[in-house]
Order: sequence, then structure tokens, then C-alpha cells
Amino acid sequence: MNKKVKALIGSALAIAMSTSIAAGGTFALFTDKAEVNVAITAGKVDVDANISALRLYSMDRYMGDDVVVFENLGTATLTNKTLTLTNITPGDKVEFDIDVTSMSNIKTKIRTSIIDMSADDSLMKGLKIVVDGEELDIVGSAAISSWKTVDPTAGLDEEDKQMTVSIELPVEAGDEYQEKVANLTISLEAVQWNAEVTDPIPGATNVATAEALTNALADDSVKVINVMGTIDGDTEILPWDGYDVYTAEYAIKNKDLLDGGEIVLDGAKYMGVMISDTAKISNTTLSGKNSKSVAYVESATKGLAMENVTIDAENSNGLWIEGTAPGVVLDNVTINQSGIGAGINSWHESAIEVGVNSNLTINSGYYKSSKYALYALDNASQHTVVTINGGTFVGEIVCGIGNEIIINGGNFSVNPALVNGVKVNGAIVANDDGTYTVYDSMKTALTLQKKDVVIELSEDTVLDVNARELEGYGGGIIETITINGNGKILNFNQLN
Repeated sequence: MNKKVKALIGSALAIAMSTSIAAGGTFALFTDKAEVNVAITAGKVDVDANISALRLYSMDRYMGDDVVVFENLGTATLTNKTLTLTNITPGDKVEFDIDVTSMSNIKTKIRTSIIDMSADDSLMKGLKIVVDGEELDIVGSAAISSWKTVDPTAGLDEEDKQMTVSIELPVEAGDEYQEKVANLTISLEAVQWNAEVTDPIPGATNVATAEALTNALADDSVKVINVMGTIDGDTEILPWDGYDVYTAEYAIKNKDLLDGGEIVLDGAKYMGVMISDTAKISNTTLSGKNSKSVAYVESATKGLAMENVTIDAENSNGLWIEGTAPGVVLDNVTINQSGIGAGINSWHESAIEVGVNSNLTINSGYYKSSKYALYALDNASQHTVVTINGGTFVGEIVCGIGNEIIINGGNFSVNPALVNGVKVNGAIVANDDGTYTVYDSMKTALTLQKKDVVIELSEDTVLDVNARELEGYGGGIIETITINGNGKILNFNQLN
């Protein structure tokens, strides 16, 4: 379930009540696998919440039962889970209860999160928010309560069946809050008890809408952006620094960090996102289709680190790197790419495309394409270097003229030794499933727990061994060693 109602009314403070399941950057941890005579049923996380008992105060004076007007004539109204505060003044406070019902059949934990959805979070930073007696720290533009555990065998404790929330503009609030607007979404989050949840980043600007993300990206003073939930909106960034055709949905320029959430990029712009001189993107999913590339990187002064990022590209290139001499580093990045649009050059049908004057290091991850897992474009004058230390690559690999691909490790659906321009440091083992793994050395490859070890050579190799050492190859069970020379020579020199 995922019920959301939002309201933004003029110069007002709009509070939208919702329930959300596995929100806040939570990853689904369930798996479902069936073997013979084994039946597995996935559990469920299911909660519901409603607002009740609205109470108004002005300067700590209770306005009375069923009164919806503050002393200075501001108002509070509750309609269909949406609480709207209009024209509030310092000293005004609204208090209400959240009635919680849990239908979960597994052990869960729940908490209340209050996130400002507006483009300007300055009013949010001036509010005092209390949940069950706990004053919440406002981190960026979010306030989040502590977790409470719910055991389905015992149900909710009586004190947990109702949460009391108060939102106040303190009496000491100054003129800087006049005519400001906050659009707050209050969510009751419920996740399986052992799930890891990404919390807002201190000092970050939290965004949950396309408009808020666009405004944060355009604000040079905003350096850290935290994406809350899924953002799906058709926006447009005008041509990129003079390139008339380079339009995108978002431009990530000169930021320290973009973290969390999912950004849906399906506006059929030239690019999904354009990334320039940004230090890090992490814990984020970029989902795009029908553009030339989902993510385009061009950075002249600052390198980019991508960690725990997923790029899903349909009829688009996944990640296109160009003119990025300071370098791009990929750690635990997943790119799933399929197809390419009509009229777009074939090399864009790639998980990763590397253009001129760039440096790319891949330490880990999964890179799958319907055509090219990695394509380094021809570049006779501006040298590009790709270093692969690990990861899985499903699709062809192309190293264009003037470039260099150095492989120190990883798993490949093609034999990297047969790709022009590729240098393999280590030993290539042909696996039973038709894939190839690069190990750091020949000796490491020969100690695998396999009866038949097949070594693919990329250069002339000399391996010095003695009779005792041979007993260790193949994990002690070796029966054959097959060498595919590919025109190269392997010499075994027995010592002693």
C-alpha cells in the first residue's frame, strides 16, 4: 500500500498525511526461491494511519475542543488525511494524534518521517516538531523519529497504537519566516525489522519532486542533495554550455554529492542527466529510456565517483563519459542496457561508452548490454584509458584507435585477450559456462578448485614451478591443464 495526499495552499503550511511501505531508501530484502518439495511464502509489511483529535494552541493557550482558528486568525483544517495550516504566526502550534494499525505478519519496525516537499525549506528549518515527546532534529529538510519494533505475535503495544505529533512555529521566530511556505509530507514508514534504511544526510537539501530537484540543482549554494523516494517528472534543461542539441531532464553541475532515491528519466530528451564537475553520486537509481544516453558525464576540473548506483537504460546508452580527464571511478555500479533508438549510432547501444580524453576506473559492479558492455570510441589524438580491476561484463568490448583498456580482474562474456587494444595483467581462465575470468596471476588461476583448468594466454608467459608446487594446482584435484596459446607460448620450467 502507498497512500499519499498532498496540498500546497498559497502562503500556507500544508501537511499531507500518508502511509508508506519500505520507504526512505529501503531496499527490498525478500527473496523467493522454490526447490522440489519446498514451498516458500513471502511475508508482508502492511500498516495504516489516520489523523485524529486536532488540537490548536496559541502562545500555549488551548483554543478549545473543535476550534480550528488560532488567536491571530490563522486556521487549521483537516480533510481526507490532509492537514492545512494557513497564516500561522509565531507561537501557533497544532497537535494531533496518528492512529496506527499494523496488519504485518512479520517482525517490523515503524517510525514517523516528516519531509518538506517545497522548493524552499527555510520555513521547515524554523519549525519545532515533536513526536511522542521527542523533539526531532531537522536534518536538511527532513525530521525523522526513532524506530519502534512491532512483533506480529504480540501486536502493537498500547502506547504505540497512537503517536502524538505537534508542529509549532516558535514564539522566537523572526521576520525571516514571513510569507514562507512549507509543504510537509508526514509518512509512517514500516520496514521489515532487519532492513537497513538510508537516512537523510546532515546538511543535505532533501528533494522529493521534480521541481524541488531542478531548483536544488540550479542553486549554486546547494552542494549536497538527498533524493527522497522516486522522482518522476518531465523537466527540461536547456542546451549544455553552447551545444545546441544537448538537452536533458536534469543537469548535475558542481555538486559535492547526490545521494539516494530514484530519478525517472523518460522525457525523450537528448540526455537523461548531464553530470559535470560533481564529486560523487551514490545509492541512486537512474531509470531512463528513449534518449541517446541516460547519464552523460563531462568534467574538466573534478573527478566523479559513482558508488552503489543502478542505471536502467531502455533504448538508450547507459553511461557516456567524455572529456573527463580527472577521471570517473565506478564501485558497485549496476548498468542494465537494452536496445537503441532509430537513427542513433550503433556504438551507443552500450552499457558504458567512453569518448575522448577520459580516464575511467572500474573496481566492481555489473555491466550488461544487448550489444556492447564497454565501447571506447576511436580517438587518435586524445588518449583515453580504461582500467578494469573487477566487475562482471556481459556484452562485447571494443577498444577504439588511440585508446587503452587495462584489465587486472573481472568476469567477461567474451575473451578479453582477443580484443584489440586490451592489455590483460594476469591470467585468463575459460569457465564452463562460456565466460572468462581474469585472475591476478597464473599461479592463482592454477590453484582453482577445478579438475580441468583452461588458461587463455594474451602474451608469452614463463611459469617457474617445482614438483611440490604442482601438487597444489587445481586445489589438489587437478587432472588436466589445457593451454590455449592464441599464437603465444607458455614455458613450464621445473626447478631443482
